[in-house]
Amino acid sequence: MKFLISFLSLILVLVFLGGCSGTASINDNPPDYIKDLVIYREGYDAVVIYFVLADENGQETTADGSLNLKITLKGFPGEGQILVKEFSGNFKKEDFALAKVGSGAYERERIIYNFGRFKYSHRYDPSWQFPWTVSLTVKTGGKILRAEEKFF
Repeated sequence: MKFLISFLSLILVLVFLGGCSGTASINDNPPDYIKDLVIYREGYDAVVIYFVLADENGQETTADGSLNLKITLKGFPGEGQILVKEFSGNFKKEDFALAKVGSGAYERERIIYNFGRFKYSHRYDPSWQFPWTVSLTVKTGGKILRAEEKFF
């Protein structure tokens, strides 16, 4: 719980810049890996999910490609994996945004792809059941990039 509170305070507010006036300065080198897959609770029954791509030098970047995001949880014994949410689709470099994340001394600008806010049924609430597994697969430039996070 302390980790969750610390994490939430670090990612307190996700602010989008409408129109991103500095798009010319956004890196578009080919991505080498998924630098971050971030999920945090927003409101009573929803989460926000975004990811960050990085080039071979570790610099945040953008890309064109396709993706699959899957949220599952391990059910009670005998239930197996329960699918909470799944999303597949294509994305373009223009879908990434320069955004401020964090607060105070931890505030910084990041280049993110935001899935937005997902509402969920309380039957799947990770705070009283089992942790979610959030899996992301990105296909871009002939590469397949993967990331996975647990969410409690």
